[in-house]
Amino acid sequence: MYGSVAASYVDHSEFLMNTEHYQPLFVYDKTDYQLWARGLEACGYASGANYADKLIRTIELYGLQELDYYRVEFVKKSDLGEKDHHIASPE
Repeated sequence: MYGSVAASYVDHSEFLMNTEHYQPLFVYDKTDYQLWARGLEACGYASGANYADKLIRTIELYGLQELDYYRVEFVKKSDLGEKDHHIASPE
């Protein structure tokens, strides 16, 4: 269990980056989701059949690949004014 979603993401990222088994993935461009999906499958990341194809289909179905080009800024709710609107924008 994690204290926050962010802590979970950090731990998962550190696991991948610090496990020798997954090191070959880090030569891939960080926005090449298709290559990453196939690389994860080749490294044995998921036990399900056709993991890469299913992951790629899900990414494309919801347009998640577009998120690779956005920056997320975390703002404390208490720091927001009543009329503040924060929308992620492309870098």
